[in-house]
Amino acid sequence: MQSALKEELRKRLANLETFRRKQTKRLKFQKRICRILKFIYMPCLVVTVAALVFPVIFPFVIPVVVVALSLWLLEYLIVEYIFKHPDVQYRDAFKKDLVEWILRSINESFIYKADQKIPQQKIEQAQIFDNRIDDYRGEDHIQGNISGVEVEICEGRLFVDKQTFKSISKELANSIISFTGEVVISLLGGETGDDDGDGDNRNLIEFFNGLLMQADFNKQHSGSIHVIPIETSKNWFVSKSLFHGKGKVEMDNEEFNKVFSTYTTGELEAHYVLSPKLMQALLEINSQVKGGIYIAFSSGKLFFGIDWKKDLFEADFNKPLTSETDVEYIVSQINFFEILIKQLALDRKIWNIGATA
Repeated sequence: MQSALKEELRKRLANLETFRRKQTKRLKFQKRICRILKFIYMPCLVVTVAALVFPVIFPFVIPVVVVALSLWLLEYLIVEYIFKHPDVQYRDAFKKDLVEWILRSINESFIYKADQKIPQQKIEQAQIFDNRIDDYRGEDHIQGNISGVEVEICEGRLFVDKQTFKSISKELANSIISFTGEVVISLLGGETGDDDGDGDNRNLIEFFNGLLMQADFNKQHSGSIHVIPIETSKNWFVSKSLFHGKGKVEMDNEEFNKVFSTYTTGELEAHYVLSPKLMQALLEINSQVKGGIYIAFSSGKLFFGIDWKKDLFEADFNKPLTSETDVEYIVSQINFFEILIKQLALDRKIWNIGATA
């Protein structure tokens, strides 16, 4: 990072840290006030419930009910309109004042929108997750141009309903039909739990949590190529379901074959697309990231995902923001995408194999 950029980075980090400390104090004060209010209105609520159970005493406790509701409303107003969630304000400031600036420093064409994501339809079209996406939550959308290629990037979490796994297990494994859907879940290694925050009570399994990217090379191909972590390919569910209709091929790179499994509808096309330089670039990226790498080539588009189970663009409200290390880490992760796209842009010949302009 250039000296001028480093100086600007230090300035922005210092300003954000000052703001974080201010917001931390405000949040502590808010919690102190809310505790006092709760200490008063909670006993009043107990009396209110008792009055509902025994209506005969209700006329005598009306003042208590009014006090309880008034204090509860006051607490709501304090949280929502007076203090306005200091931690959320800091999160928004972090993304607007730092993340957006970092991305523009990396690539001037990048347009960053913190509350948007790649449309689900585009992710499903890649077919790397076999269209079985029952819920999709995303944010931190980045759109721009790398070496003449239009790209979209976002953070995303992908889920499938537990019932989907149960039905698939019945279709694919009659010999183990007596097993429950949870067996299939454990084989996949996903996380289970109720939906958190969108009001949907389905029991969902998270099978991807990381960075997603789509790049459009404006070429059409009749086939598709999928590259996934070799450990994932050994999974029973993946091998029996996700890549039916596609054959597994061995590439001309033994190290690549030890790390990734390649599935394709056309072996010749796979060898053209996955050039030696591209395979080496993927190996280098894989060695530097902690998470499974997923790639799909289809209809002239590249879909790329890193399943690293973390939020790259989130700030820890309880952690001082004084180090440049975290920022440099964000830069390095985004640079992986640039390395991949630039290598593909150099291999322009691969997009002319069986393609129409």
